[in-house]
Amino acid sequence: MSRLTIRKTLLAVTVNRPVLQVQRVVRPVAMAVGGGVTIAGGSSEAGPAGPEGPAGPAGPTGPQGATGPAGATGATGPQGPQGPAGPAGATGPAGATGATGATGPKGDTGDTGPAGPQGETGATGPAGPTGATGPQGPVGATGPQGAVGPVGSISGEVTITVTGAQIGWTETVAAVGVTPASRLLVGLAPGTDADENDPEMTDLAALSAAPGADQITVQIAFAQPHSGPFRINWSAF
Repeated sequence: MSRLTIRKTLLAVTVNRPVLQVQRVVRPVAMAVGGGVTIAGGSSEAGPAGPEGPAGPAGPTGPQGATGPAGATGATGPQGPQGPAGPAGATGPAGATGATGATGPKGDTGDTGPAGPQGETGATGPAGPTGATGPQGPVGATGPQGAVGPVGSISGEVTITVTGAQIGWTETVAAVGVTPASRLLVGLAPGTDADENDPEMTDLAALSAAPGADQITVQIAFAQPHSGPFRINWSAF
């Protein structure tokens, strides 16, 4: 009985990234020849490596792994340079006028300023109208009786009129019975309510008269200007 030993060579492929290696594996095979079975002995020595086979197709993509924890926040980078200014925006509509605010407290009174220069003296205004005559004063006490004049003396009353405001005035008036040789005594007549010039209000400075033929020349002087009529009493002897 003959023996036939059959060897079957199997190729085992191992993929180890990144190098693909091929190893030869010899397995014993049992066959029956002529009614007998012969089992081959152990592996023979490995022959030289065959050429590298083609790469197998890519396997399917595996499921996505779980999301890892978030990394730490990075440090803030330096501020970049300021960009150029944009164009000016359009002017918006004017807002409504606000309510008037409350009045603030009154401030302290300021110091009095220096006095201004004195103005020029104004022009003298026109003289006012003559005031009304005051009430007549009480009657004075009766003076002592004068000495009796010489036999044949005469007396009378005349009126002189001072024109304009004067401090002195001379006027000749009629006096019947007076001669140039007569001696005269003159004085202001007592005042009445009808007099324009009250004797008590007259600033008399001097009064005298010179005789003439049936006339006398009266000279009167005042301490301040007077005007208007004055009644004069005269006596001649």
